[in-house]
Amino acid sequence: MNLPPEARQRNDLTALLERHGEEPTPDAIALLVQHLKLLERWNTRHHLTAIEVWEEILDRHIGESLMPLRWIGPKGRLLDIGTGNGYPALPILACRPGLESVLVERSERKCLFLDAVLRGAGRSGVRILTREAAPRTGAAAADPPFDHVISRATLPAARYLEIAASWTRPQGGQVFVYGGGEVGAIAGRRDLHGLGLEHVELIPGRRDSFLYVLAAGAPAGESGRGDPPAL
Repeated sequence: MNLPPEARQRNDLTALLERHGEEPTPDAIALLVQHLKLLERWNTRHHLTAIEVWEEILDRHIGESLMPLRWIGPKGRLLDIGTGNGYPALPILACRPGLESVLVERSERKCLFLDAVLRGAGRSGVRILTREAAPRTGAAAADPPFDHVISRATLPAARYLEIAASWTRPQGGQVFVYGGGEVGAIAGRRDLHGLGLEHVELIPGRRDSFLYVLAAGAPAGESGRGDPPAL
């Protein structure tokens, strides 16, 4: 992984945020730069990402992570299931610092990395849990649900949506998932744990990958500006 000079990083990140309709505040840019700096450093030893070209890092890691922001307001609770090296959660938190956030990741090494990024950027109030993702049942049912639950293909789609639905606020909570047509086939079902397909959007530059947005309490099969891809 080989990053350009920091000045170019900041310029390119500013332009990227503006293209997504987000304000490139100093704090947002600082978190994004801190994340990239440590990702480059840790990747040498721990192989956190196979993406090494700067333009691809911008598009795949950061740009795709910013896509859900149009549905995410400044307040609320965010859960990232299987956050890995911090995408999409950290770019979202860079732009929505007021979110109460929990990042779940089973790899202790990746959790240490995430903690280092957040401490280096001076961000507190983000919980990092080293554990397997599981449904909100038993003792976990005492924890409050989330307004937004997100993942980038960490688990098989059916299992992820089952877990995500259990953690989502019953009315109006949203579930985001990135994936291909197989995700669309599952997301469009009418018995999907109380979730309804609200929107699907093709990821720019990808022919067969989409961002799916599901809403708790919404009729299954509804969509906004997109429709489920034909299988």
